[in-house]
Amino acid sequence: MIKFENTMMHGRFQPFHNGHLEYLNYSLNLTINHIVIGITNPLNNTSKVEETDRHRHLKSSNPLSFWDRYKIIDSIMERFSVKYTIIPFDIHDTKSFLQLVPAFFTQIVMETEAWDTQKIKIFKDCGYNVFSAKLDRITSGTIVRNNIRKNLEWENLVPKETYDYIINNNIKI
Repeated sequence: MIKFENTMMHGRFQPFHNGHLEYLNYSLNLTINHIVIGITNPLNNTSKVEETDRHRHLKSSNPLSFWDRYKIIDSIMERFSVKYTIIPFDIHDTKSFLQLVPAFFTQIVMETEAWDTQKIKIFKDCGYNVFSAKLDRITSGTIVRNNIRKNLEWENLVPKETYDYIINNNIKI
């Protein structure tokens, strides 16, 4: 299997679910030294309309703050013995990419929808090496959020750390 010294993965993580955990495990298996985890749409009130995914910017699609997502991911990362950094990462602010994450970090993009293909182009245009992860989608943030809102089963769709954080902090989804 191919390996990269330094990698970056990213997502909105609204909330962090088992599909994200699979993406994280996949990315960690490709990482030798250090992984950066970029939380996109870090400021929910500045999200932009995305033509390939027209719900991404909506308040109802972004119920968790950057801090909430940071805390969940940080607790999940305690499972792994790897050097990591969690950063806010505005996917539309391409001018800041190289200031936040140097070009020697390989971008690992989970390619499941049209928006992912667009992100690959954005990263390549910024000078990053991009590795496309072809993973089957096992759940989505939309499914998790809808299940929570409808009082349906959702605990089995997210890592324990996500479930515990949402319940213990009385987060309204």
